[in-house]
Amino acid sequence: RTEVERIHQALELAVGQIDESITGLRRLVTDLRPAALDDLGLPAALEGLVERVSETAGLKTTLRISLDGAGVGDDGDDDRAARLPEVVEDSAYRIVQEALTNVLRHAGPARARIRVVYGERDLIVEVDDDGAGAPAAEPSAAGAGAGLVGMRERAAALGGEVDAGPRDDAPGFRVRARLPAGSAA
Repeated sequence: RTEVERIHQALELAVGQIDESITGLRRLVTDLRPAALDDLGLPAALEGLVERVSETAGLKTTLRISLDGAGVGDDGDDDRAARLPEVVEDSAYRIVQEALTNVLRHAGPARARIRVVYGERDLIVEVDDDGAGAPAAEPSAAGAGAGLVGMRERAAALGGEVDAGPRDDAPGFRVRARLPAGSAA
């Protein structure tokens, strides 16, 4: 074999290992619907997600859950929180998962902050990071931007929306989703 063939083979092996790592990371953060989402609701499920991401991936993450700006009790329970349709809770949880995956993949050394606000008509979910960001991927990179597209499609299916981009108030990136709290789509 020529030197070029050996280098090509080594690069293919490295790319395969990177793909496996990314798949494992995605599985860690996105593949499993936690029992807490079914049994205890969105606040408990997000607390479990924050714990797993912090312990397993080392991403320091904080979670704040509010009702129209006021904090929810220690148990995270409130009538509005309990009345959310399953599809809204599932969509909010998946959006947070994908946003945290993006922080892990793209933000570089960072901390993440999750804020969930139960409003009268909407559930607002924000995920901010304070990272400097990794170098931009080439536009032709496989899967580039699919996470944001998926978040937007998930929210749009419920009549909601997702805004994502660099933070105006500090370094980092912000994902903000608005989901109609009464949506049964």
